[in-house]
Amino acid sequence: MDLDALDFKVLHHLMQQARITWAELAAHLGLSAPAAADRVRKLEERGVIQRYVTQVDPYRLG
Repeated sequence: MDLDALDFKVLHHLMQQARITWAELAAHLGLSAPAAADRVRKLEERGVIQRYVTQVDPYRLG
């Protein structure tokens, strides 16, 4: 499975902020929002991105 530099940029930004909007991601990548969404979808289909999770800090829950 070959990932290009743009794929790595997508992954970097999603790892920093998984809830980033397509428009924000696209601005970082120099793409349109639909093109950024398509990149993410292809990474999901290839199994590179497997899931999105929520991490909860148990100490803040009380």
